[in-house]
Amino acid sequence: MDNDITTLFPNGLRIIVVDNDEQTLRDLVQKLISFRYKVTACSKASCALKVLKNAEERIDLVITEVRMPDIDGFSLLQHVKMEFNIPVIMMSCTRGHDLAVECLVAGATFYHQKPMDLSTVGTIWQHVTLVGPMTPPSTIVKKTTEDEQDDEEEEDSIKIDKKVERKKQKVSWNHDLHMQFLDAVDRLGIKRNPKKILQLMGRQDMMRSHIASHLQMWWTHSLKVPCDHNHQRSFNFLSP
Repeated sequence: MDNDITTLFPNGLRIIVVDNDEQTLRDLVQKLISFRYKVTACSKASCALKVLKNAEERIDLVITEVRMPDIDGFSLLQHVKMEFNIPVIMMSCTRGHDLAVECLVAGATFYHQKPMDLSTVGTIWQHVTLVGPMTPPSTIVKKTTEDEQDDEEEEDSIKIDKKVERKKQKVSWNHDLHMQFLDAVDRLGIKRNPKKILQLMGRQDMMRSHIASHLQMWWTHSLKVPCDHNHQRSFNFLSP
């Protein structure tokens, strides 16, 4: 794995970790450093934004606790997506599937329950290779009015999704539906998210939460078999 990281990131993989729990922050930083990641620890989300804005070298990934006291994890996620276009992994001690789906629907690359074990930390770099490199703030083109309107509609849609969550029907994922999902993921590349995947799939009987749930499970499965592309595309796991 060290050779893969060195080849893909010759200058090192730079990660910002955000958590107001000092012990959890310290433990995760030590695990990341053990895999030779270059880590900046922040106990506040505002600190992470300042580091991103003033960074002279590329930042590849942000890992943040969902519930932060100054700026909550979802707000930090939106700031990072809009201003820096780099992947964000969200984490929390909360058990259950709902928060993971909510994080993915909001645009997170992945959700992990704390604490992260060493095997999980060792595969963190793969999220960066999937999403792509950081776009410097100076080169990001200002969003158009149409894009801003689309963001507002997406926020409204998330609220609606939450309201009808209890009424949604369970989706039965079969091989054909899974391949349709993978085709959409492949076509979108670094722009993939539950909303765009669902649009490409054109399924009127599904919601973004269905896609987010399947995306989380597919990515978890993919991390276990990172070297076997055919196995990654196989349909041998269950999803709601």
